[in-house]
Amino acid sequence: MGGRATVAGAVLAAAGVAVAAGGHRYAVRTNPLTCDYCAYDLEQALRRLPSVTGVEIDLDGIVYLQAPPGRVPDATVIRDLMLERGFEFRGMTGESP
Repeated sequence: MGGRATVAGAVLAAAGVAVAAGGHRYAVRTNPLTCDYCAYDLEQALRRLPSVTGVEIDLDGIVYLQAPPGRVPDATVIRDLMLERGFEFRGMTGESP
């Protein structure tokens, strides 16, 4: 069973806090996530990158990144961050907002 999940996003949604997004959206492919803590750890690490303003994780293996206008997340940095945490990096593609 798949679905999108983000621990911080669920907490914010439950609290009724809206998160505004701008810029561009990128999809990073990885292996399916089976551990909520692992997904949370990955989400928090990605949120610390200056080129990332939002993270949404699909447990089927897609990580959506929101980047501010004019910024592009560095695929090499993303790959290294994911590999350090035991995730595969299967590529990153940009999407129109």
